[in-house]
Amino acid sequence: MNVLAIADAFVPETVLRDALSRLHPSRLRIVEWSCQDVAQLHHRTRRIEQLGPDAEPPPPETIRFAAEAEVIVTHLCPISSMLIRQAPNLQVVGVCRAGTENIDRQALESRGIRLCHVPGRNAVAVAEFTIGLIIAECRNI
Repeated sequence: MNVLAIADAFVPETVLRDALSRLHPSRLRIVEWSCQDVAQLHHRTRRIEQLGPDAEPPPPETIRFAAEAEVIVTHLCPISSMLIRQAPNLQVVGVCRAGTENIDRQALESRGIRLCHVPGRNAVAVAEFTIGLIIAECRNI
């Protein structure tokens, strides 16, 4: 199995390598969707969430490695219809977060490519934050 993983500032290469090596891929390529800083990453992510996966380009080497990939794993990096077209062997796209705004779902569905993501990944943190805000409001903090 040929796997292409796209790391970013929040899910770095070391984490992806450790997790994906457990699948025993025949080839694992990891590229970095780099940004100058976290502020730029947030800006790019907001653009993708508002405008879709074509709003920001993936790393250039992603296109080259997609040609052999059967699996692509990403966190925030966009997977556009153009990238999907460059991956004739693609069978699965995995997203390391709950949202899939950075994935062209229609392009995946038209090719019968499976999309895996982790809905509810941040549910505990959101619930804890909500309770914290309720307490802060009740105590006028």
